[in-house]
Amino acid sequence: MKFKRILCLTLCVAMLLSLTLCFSSCAEKGRTLIKLDDSLVLTENQFQFLLSRAKANYEGTIKDWDTLMSLDGTTYDLYVRRMVLEEAKLLLAGAALFEKEGLRLPDETVKSIETDIKEFIEYHGEGSKSAFNSILSEYGFNVDMLKEQYILEAKYEYVQTYLYGKDGSKLASSATQEYLKQNAVAFKQLLIRPYTYVYAKDLNGDLIYYLPGENDGQSNNIAYDTIHGNTRTDEFGEVIKDKNGDKIYYTENGRIAYDTEKGQLALTYDAQGKPMTQTLSKEELEENMEIAEDIVNTVQKGDYVGFDAAVKEYLDTEEDKFHSNEKICFLYTTGDNGDDYLNDIADELAKMETGAAAYISSDYGYHVVMKYEIPNDATSNKDYKDWFTDLNTRVVQYLFRAKCKDLMEQVTVDAEVFAAIPSMKDISANYRY
Repeated sequence: MKFKRILCLTLCVAMLLSLTLCFSSCAEKGRTLIKLDDSLVLTENQFQFLLSRAKANYEGTIKDWDTLMSLDGTTYDLYVRRMVLEEAKLLLAGAALFEKEGLRLPDETVKSIETDIKEFIEYHGEGSKSAFNSILSEYGFNVDMLKEQYILEAKYEYVQTYLYGKDGSKLASSATQEYLKQNAVAFKQLLIRPYTYVYAKDLNGDLIYYLPGENDGQSNNIAYDTIHGNTRTDEFGEVIKDKNGDKIYYTENGRIAYDTEKGQLALTYDAQGKPMTQTLSKEELEENMEIAEDIVNTVQKGDYVGFDAAVKEYLDTEEDKFHSNEKICFLYTTGDNGDDYLNDIADELAKMETGAAAYISSDYGYHVVMKYEIPNDATSNKDYKDWFTDLNTRVVQYLFRAKCKDLMEQVTVDAEVFAAIPSMKDISANYRY
């Protein structure tokens, strides 16, 4: 896993919004780790709390925190701690902005936080504040510190809403379009999978075709060929029906007559609920690579029509190893597309010239791609909206980070305290708070 890319900006905010203004003694919170102009500080206990949240995010992903992830000697442990530290600097700068703008949290926001704390005490501490404090102590925290922290998280979010509007409502479409031009790539692709899906079959070993829209791929009503098939009767003269009460139609040789045009196949699933697949043979995999190479070598640069035709040619074969969205797809070049293989594709597309074609190998097969310009209507065309569900959030984070840049550079870090922070393997994973 490429951990240089793991944390998207939105996830950073959700995970790490955890700072506390410290106008009085912070002794109970530990030594000061970072500070901004002596007025805003983050202590070692507070930072450990942030790390507990980060650990919950990586739980099950990182098996050994001491494993080296790069040739410079950086371990997963050090990488995550440095990453959290950088986000903490951003959050400290955000807290400073809140104060600078003279903002005040709405009363209902504070009341909501107080309600959340009371519910934690009631359900997690079984009504006892001291019992809940005992739970929080695992993260170096207590109830009062947690309330402080939640208030600061709310302030951090509030200052962004103040600057950019709720959900980025103050952003003009020109701003989001400019962001895409700088931080995204557009392309079309033909995915040639290294496997085929395993579909449901009947007792005769024939593929079963189901009525579309009935079950999203799971067994339900059968699509019978009522034109070419015939019904049969049992020993009592009754027409034979299936478990759904539908008449069964048979071929002349006694097999089930399926309507292969009207019906659709149903995937089979393993015990984990994943679709079952069958890996192609070595010869078939080599053929896949030849197909990918052939398309790339045949289609000229900028020949979008020719690329579409090549894609359609393989889709028309109805082989399920071929897949295409057929419309323009988008990926961000910021390294946070959710999966490493998507980030790899985005990286390769970023290097390509517009109109160029190439194939990119991943665990999912060969991605035969052609790079497009980001359409001028990318943010307004309904065909593309599913690609940009978090676009405003991304732009807000981009602008906010830029606005906080000077303040972040003023943040100082106590290297000795940072070095003494417990390692990730010794910190408890915090899923709840």
